[in-house]
Amino acid sequence: MLETIHRSSALGLRVVGVVAQDQHAAHRQPAWSSPAHGRAPSAPLLGTIFDLEAILCAHTCDQVIVALPVDQLGALRGLMDVLSRQTVDVRLVPDVYQYATLGSSIEEFGGLPMINLQS
Repeated sequence: MLETIHRSSALGLRVVGVVAQDQHAAHRQPAWSSPAHGRAPSAPLLGTIFDLEAILCAHTCDQVIVALPVDQLGALRGLMDVLSRQTVDVRLVPDVYQYATLGSSIEEFGGLPMINLQS
């Protein structure tokens, strides 16, 4: 995700930091700061999702991009509870690329986004 934002600098996004899923994830070798393919962009670890409200109060953010693995999407309800009390735009990056095939696409159906994983 950080690499994509970095490559898309024309969008004007500036990464304030990364929030880990939990303490265990925070203490592992973080993918957001380790170089991959030479010089990968990095961002400071601000805390865990349990610290999200305090993090948002301490930092000026216009947007929060939520990029959780599929098996952690259950945390989305709690995240949205915290984020709904903040004045930030919330974007969700679905972790479905592992299931996507060559014919995958994103469409709109009755105003709802639909991800075609195989067509």
